[in-house]
Amino acid sequence: MAARAKNTEKRSVLATTRRMPHNLDAEQAVLGCMLIDNNAAIYIIQELNKNCFFTEAHQIIFEAMENVLSRPDVNTTLDVITLTDELERMGQLQLAGGVQYISSLASIVPTSANFKKHAEIVKSKSMLRRIIETCSYAVEQAYENEDAERVLANAESALYDINKEQERNELIKVKELTVPVLKKLDELKDPAFRAGISTGYVGIDNMLNGLHPSDLILLAARPGVGKTALAMNIMSNIALNVNRKIVNGQKPKLHCAVFSLEMSKEQLMQRLICSVGGVSMTNAAKGALSAEEWNKVFAATKILDECELYIDDSSYIRPQDILNKCLRMRKERGLDVVMIDYLQLITPNKDRFDTRAQEVADITRFLKITAKELNVPILLLSQLSRKSEERKSAPQLSDLRESGAIEQDADIVLFIHRAKKDEEIVSSSEPQDIDLIVAKHRNGRTGKIKLIYKGEHVRFYDAIE
Repeated sequence: MAARAKNTEKRSVLATTRRMPHNLDAEQAVLGCMLIDNNAAIYIIQELNKNCFFTEAHQIIFEAMENVLSRPDVNTTLDVITLTDELERMGQLQLAGGVQYISSLASIVPTSANFKKHAEIVKSKSMLRRIIETCSYAVEQAYENEDAERVLANAESALYDINKEQERNELIKVKELTVPVLKKLDELKDPAFRAGISTGYVGIDNMLNGLHPSDLILLAARPGVGKTALAMNIMSNIALNVNRKIVNGQKPKLHCAVFSLEMSKEQLMQRLICSVGGVSMTNAAKGALSAEEWNKVFAATKILDECELYIDDSSYIRPQDILNKCLRMRKERGLDVVMIDYLQLITPNKDRFDTRAQEVADITRFLKITAKELNVPILLLSQLSRKSEERKSAPQLSDLRESGAIEQDADIVLFIHRAKKDEEIVSSSEPQDIDLIVAKHRNGRTGKIKLIYKGEHVRFYDAIE
C-alpha cells in the first residue's frame, strides 16, 4: 500500500509541474492583428476573452484593447497610441511590458490576413488549459469526496460548460433563411410533418398541435388532482406510439425520460401497468387482482417491455444533473421528450439564494435553456400556491407557486381543474369530467380541453363530445 501511495504522489507532482499548453507566438500575433486591423479586433473580442491568454501581460493588453473598442466615441480606433493611453489610465502599462513592447506588437505580423487562424490557436490552447484545470479539480474532489456521483456530475457540468462556450451564434442575413423556411412551409402541408409529438389525446393535440422541440410545458394542479397521472399517461402514449402519424411507412419509436422526485420507479411502474392494462389500482394495492386482471397485467407488461421509456427516481437532483443525464441518454439511446415531477422538489444548481422565488426562477430558466439545448419538449409538473386551494374557481396564472418567472419561462401552461371537491373525486370510482385549461400558449390559442378521468385505472381519456 505504501508503494502505491508513493507512486500516486509522484504522478500528482508530475502533473502539477508540467507547463500548461500555450502558444506565445499566436498570442502576440493576435494582439498584433488587433493593432493593425480594427475589423479583425472587433471579430476577435467576440471570440476571445482575456483569460484565453496565457501570460498576465497579454491578459492586461487584451483587456485594455476591449476598453478602447467599447468607448462610446465611434471615431476612436485601436492603435499603439490609444492602447498605451488606456494602459496608463489603468495604471498597468509597465505590467503589460511597457511602451516598447506595445509598439513591437504592431510589427509582429506584416498583415492581419491570418487573424482568424491565430485566434483559433489561442482559443484551443485556452480550452486545453481549462480541461486540465477541470480534470485536476475532479481528481482532488475524488480524493476528498466519497460521493462519486456528485464528483462525476460536477466534472460533466464543467466540461459541458467549456464545450458550450465555444459555440457562437452569428447574425444571419434573412436571405440565408429563405430556403429552409420555404422547405418547412412546404412540409407543413402534410399533417404528419405539421404536428409535433402526439400526446395520444385528440383534444390536446388539436389545441397544442402536439409537443414541440425546445418547448417548456408546465402542467400544474392542486395536490391530488392528477398531475402525475396525466403526465405519465402522455409519456406512455408517446412511448407506445399512440395516435402517432405514420411517416415513410412506419412509426419510429420515441425515447422518453421521466425524472420522478416524489414517487419511486416501482410506484410509477405499478401505475403504468394498471393504466395501460385497465386494471384496478385498488385491487392491485390490496393484492386482490382477479384472474382476468392478472391476464391484463401480463399483457400490459409485455407491451411496456417494448417501449423506450426510462425512469430516474433520484430524490436529490439539480437541473444540471438532469441536463447531464439527458445528454448521456441522447448519445447512448436517443431522446425525444422529457418529463419532470415536480418543480418544487428540484434542488437549485447554486447553494444560496435570497428567496425561494429566486431559486425557482433560476431552475425554470435553466430548464427552458435545457429544452432548447436538447431540442426536445420538457413536460414540467408544478404545484399551485395555497391561495388557489382556498378558491373554488379554476386555477389561473397568478396561482403558479413561488415565482412569476415560471409563467415567463414556460412556452405552454396547462392547469388541471375538477369541478367537484378533491375528496369527492378520490373516493369515487366513477369517471370524472376534467377541464384541462390551456392558460398560456406562446405559439397558439388558449382555451379548455375536455377530458375524462378514471381514478381506478389512473387513466385520462378524451371526452366524447
